[in-house]
Amino acid sequence: MAAALTVQSSGFFPDYSKDQESVPLPVIHHVITDKELHTKVHQPTPPEINLEKLLKLLTNKHSKSLIERHYRAIKLLCSCYKNGIHLKDVKLVLEVLKKCHEYLNIDTGYEESVCSILNLLSKPFLKSKVSEEITFLPTVSQCMTELGLAAEDSSDNIKCTTAEAISKLYTTPSRNREPVHDPQPVSTKFIKECISKSEICKSLAECLGQASDNSTRYILLKALSALSDSKLTCDGMLLVGGASNICLHLSQDVNDYKLLFLGVETLWNILEYGSVEQIQNQLSNLECLLALKHTFLTHIWQCHSHADRQLRNDIFVIITLVISKCPDAPLLESGLVHVIASYASYPEVPTRDQSMQLLKFSKHPEDFELKKLFFNAINILCVHPEAKTMVKALKRSQVMLALYSYVIPIKEPMPKEWSLSEFEELQLHAMAVLAVYASIALEDHVELQGNARVLAMLDWCVNAEEFGGHGNSFYGAGGRGSKRAQMRYCIRLLRSICNTGDEEILQDLTDQGIISQLVAILSACSSSTDINDAVDIELQCDMLFILAILCESDIHRKELFGESGVKMMAQFMTKYFTVTKGPVENHKLVLSTVDCIWSTVIGCYLNEICLLEKEGAFLLLDLLETCPEKMQNVVMGIIVDLMENKNTLKHLGIWRGDENKTIGKLLVDLWTGEEKRLNVQRDDKGVVTDFVNPLKTNFQSLHEYIIVPMHFASPAIVDIPDNLRAKIYSLFSKIGFQNVEGLQAKDYIVVSIIEHYLDFKTLEVWQEIRDELTKEQIEPVSTDKECISTIIHILQHKAKEVARKQTALIDHHGDLEVLEELDFYSKIKESYKQEEKRYQDFVHFVERTSNHAALKNARRIQLEHIQQSRTFHGSDKDLEDRFKNLEERKIQHETLDPKLQTTVFCGRNVIVQSTKMEDPVVKELERSMLPKVFDDTESSSGAEILEL
Repeated sequence: MAAALTVQSSGFFPDYSKDQESVPLPVIHHVITDKELHTKVHQPTPPEINLEKLLKLLTNKHSKSLIERHYRAIKLLCSCYKNGIHLKDVKLVLEVLKKCHEYLNIDTGYEESVCSILNLLSKPFLKSKVSEEITFLPTVSQCMTELGLAAEDSSDNIKCTTAEAISKLYTTPSRNREPVHDPQPVSTKFIKECISKSEICKSLAECLGQASDNSTRYILLKALSALSDSKLTCDGMLLVGGASNICLHLSQDVNDYKLLFLGVETLWNILEYGSVEQIQNQLSNLECLLALKHTFLTHIWQCHSHADRQLRNDIFVIITLVISKCPDAPLLESGLVHVIASYASYPEVPTRDQSMQLLKFSKHPEDFELKKLFFNAINILCVHPEAKTMVKALKRSQVMLALYSYVIPIKEPMPKEWSLSEFEELQLHAMAVLAVYASIALEDHVELQGNARVLAMLDWCVNAEEFGGHGNSFYGAGGRGSKRAQMRYCIRLLRSICNTGDEEILQDLTDQGIISQLVAILSACSSSTDINDAVDIELQCDMLFILAILCESDIHRKELFGESGVKMMAQFMTKYFTVTKGPVENHKLVLSTVDCIWSTVIGCYLNEICLLEKEGAFLLLDLLETCPEKMQNVVMGIIVDLMENKNTLKHLGIWRGDENKTIGKLLVDLWTGEEKRLNVQRDDKGVVTDFVNPLKTNFQSLHEYIIVPMHFASPAIVDIPDNLRAKIYSLFSKIGFQNVEGLQAKDYIVVSIIEHYLDFKTLEVWQEIRDELTKEQIEPVSTDKECISTIIHILQHKAKEVARKQTALIDHHGDLEVLEELDFYSKIKESYKQEEKRYQDFVHFVERTSNHAALKNARRIQLEHIQQSRTFHGSDKDLEDRFKNLEERKIQHETLDPKLQTTVFCGRNVIVQSTKMEDPVVKELERSMLPKVFDDTESSSGAEILEL
């Protein structure tokens, strides 16, 4: 019980003990937990053993024959390490184990000792410090490797004990942390790292091949299944042929479900994590494929329980993984392709094969999963490198007919095998497979009238008939409550078919009205104000791509695209600038739109005129101004092609961008940005400094001395389509290089380079020819050599002339800036003069109002000016003769008001302030006296203008 202290009063402090109780103060004491107390009191200290003495007992020539003492010592060892072996003792314990293993030939009783020591390894190792895990990691890994090697040369009992111990050690999590002064178990990560870096998985896989009975194989497979969760462990199993060994034993263990489940699980892990090269070497043989085929066929006919159906599906997953990872496997020779094709087309295609009729699809979810696995296997076969040779086997089983049986509108009643949601999921999966399969089997597609089936399905997707999709599985994403998922894969199937470029199929689709159908769908999309999600963007991009393929090389199809299609394109371009979407979706959709315009509009005069009428040129230029750098090349290309229409030039001249930017200014800015991106050598003012290679880019510098074959383009030629400069030169060639609207003097420094782009590019080509001849040590004839030198010299001289012209433009621009500065200063000076005059006028005004003499003097000067303007004053006799009748010019009446008290010249009107009159009679009298020029509705109050 804690004691208490009482505070006593002293002579220096007042005594409060009389008024209140004394305050108890706690005393600090040690806290001992019940767990520690119980450990110290009730748990005896484990016995200790000297491992070095034990090793000496086993190895000394005088004591190695004392077998009973050996047994007692090993029993004591197991008692000491019953809670786990310390990391620093693992190596010595493994030495003891190896010695006992060596003495098995002397006495079989050592086998029990070996198994007892192996059981100690099933518990996590112990550590005193965290740093010991890093220190002893190599040692423990090496001990594990030696343990595996010892197990390879031992009995089945020791192999099983080793496998169980390692499996338990690998899968058992670490215990809860013990008190600080006791050793703690190592982390699970440390154990897994030790086993992964050792070769014990390789040894256990080798032991599996040596197993003599199924019980031993079961224990070893169970251990390998637990260990096969990483790449290192699976690669270790593959080094000794573990995959092929397990695969070949599947057909032997066809009736042993425990072995089958473990074998399938282990093989699945190896296929997922193991080295692809090793897997191909071991499973790409006829024996393994036949074993898998036999195992699958056996279980597909004997499915009587949930476990049977699950095992059947797992075996088929193994088959599909082998097909996808082993392209060189003899699939046709083994009959796997025929089996997959036959079962994938059943029951949609009737068959007389009795073995096929044994397969009955029921309402169990495993049967539904098996059907999807068959579709997935067909998809894998269609992308196989030998897919064209497998098409015949698929055709014999009528797989395409089975897949097209799902490309129908979903209506009640449904097939008895599947529910509505399951049929929808299979339908989407079938269309996804057809998108791959139909492109490599066009003959089957045409025979089955695939185009008509798909277009009918598309028509159902866009009609007003209600359908609530379930949106299940990967293929149903975004389609819940609508037909979007069906439309998505229907459009994807059409895109795959059109992408083949088969003219017969394209013409058949055109004849069935696909162009007008897609234009109508896209017009509805472009006029909608809803925000598009990823599925909508994909649908619209695919439809635009289909239209581009259909109309690319046929003028008649472009005419069918017509005005409605062009209007739809313009709406898409306008929507790009108005509707807010993510940047990625924006770029995908606008690139598809531009590509579709390039294929459907360019080359057809009527469509081009319609596009210009819809302000298509303005929209393209707006896009060119705002789009990212990687899109500018595409947009610029379509503008260049559109310039072949002579009406386009007027639209380009009218266009104005941000800050009233013209087409010339936009092209100059694009050229400057492109040269900066390509790291072209220029000075700080943009003047050409490299007269030998005035257009040389960083890419050409890196590939300067590479000799390319004859059918390959040289770096100078590759540079033309890769950047914007050639297209900018083409546009400037149309609009002209001189007197371009919107360009300043400094912009013509860039224009001078653009104007000579073709000369500079010709210079690059000739220099590449000369350098390539030199590199290949080919000496041209004298006339050719002289011709090459002359051409290069003339073109380099042009580069120098351009540099001089640029320098002159810079000087002229500097002079203009000086003149503009002087003009600005003159305006400032004039402004100061006006301010000074305004001040003087105010001073004179104050003087006139405050000094009567100054007022009289101003009045006198005013009258003199008036008189001088009216009469003629001159001393010249000739002038007097010309005006003899001066009396006629005299003023006959006074024009000035004698009562006027102002000293400024008066105008015709004066503003007089008056008060508001309320009497209507007086108001009417005043209105009748006013001039007729004033409006009768105006009030007489306020400021009134009276004529003098």
